[in-house]
Amino acid sequence: MGLCITVDIFSGLNNPSWEIRDPDRTRDCVEFFVRHRAALADIGSGFTGLGFRGVQVHFTDDIGCAGLPPAFELAGGGAQDPYISAELADRLLETMPPEPPPEGAYEAVEAGFSHELREMVRGEIQRIVGKTFGDAQSFAAAKAHQDDELAAEVDEQVMTLGRRTAPCPWDSAPFNPEFWNHPAVQPYNNCYNYGVNYRTDTMAKPGRKHDYEIPATVTGQQVAQGLFKDGLRLFGVDCQPPGGNRVILALVTGAFPNGFRDFHFYRYHAEGHWSHKQAANMARRTDNSGVLITNPYLCDRGIYTEWYGLFQSHNTVLIK
Repeated sequence: MGLCITVDIFSGLNNPSWEIRDPDRTRDCVEFFVRHRAALADIGSGFTGLGFRGVQVHFTDDIGCAGLPPAFELAGGGAQDPYISAELADRLLETMPPEPPPEGAYEAVEAGFSHELREMVRGEIQRIVGKTFGDAQSFAAAKAHQDDELAAEVDEQVMTLGRRTAPCPWDSAPFNPEFWNHPAVQPYNNCYNYGVNYRTDTMAKPGRKHDYEIPATVTGQQVAQGLFKDGLRLFGVDCQPPGGNRVILALVTGAFPNGFRDFHFYRYHAEGHWSHKQAANMARRTDNSGVLITNPYLCDRGIYTEWYGLFQSHNTVLIK
């Protein structure tokens, strides 16, 4: 009997994930789960926006499950007892190994599952006990710091897409969540796969196909460097040649309270809205406040408050 634990928190970077194989520790965890079933929730039943979405638990086999579901979520906002759910999630953080597993799940910090990463997740767990997801006050604060000049520039870019007067020819496909939310696709493709409309089943990273690794500082410029290596271009500045899949995507970056950083992408649709996919979660057309996204600069992006512009893909783009 074993447990696979995944902290569902990032979008572009891989989520921290590890296994509990020690029989005694696994048995202790299962006993806690059995005693506090009201703390367990279906995966995706709580908050599903950008930011911390909960701690997922998967049994690695069917031995000793004690009647529990094969997979469930803690501290994600969907449990009947959110306080005990947060406490159990916090207990699981103590099982996080100090070094990453052989294939490593969290690539942004060379030290692996550091104390800082654990404390960052612990802080997010504590935050959700006292606050509502998609907190309106935090969104209002982010809007107060928006650059009016940049907002007007992005708004004009978005309007040219809607009017079909953009400086570069581009392509668009209708919003198709059935493809990206299929069980064979959803868990293995992230916001970058979705942004460039390219399924790889590898949780793709900008530049990885071309031996580029995004530094731990994860700035917009560093992520964009990976995009350029993969063959994307800055939209409106350097038009892609004739071809297919010339989709438009927006790049944003941001930092959690203790400094851990991540990136995220949105993709434009000719219907006049944008959509996105957070890590292994479902593709959607709404922001953190549940509002249809018509302008990715103005929407509620959670911690991803840094705007880095529009880019364009192409059918010659290769990602991994």
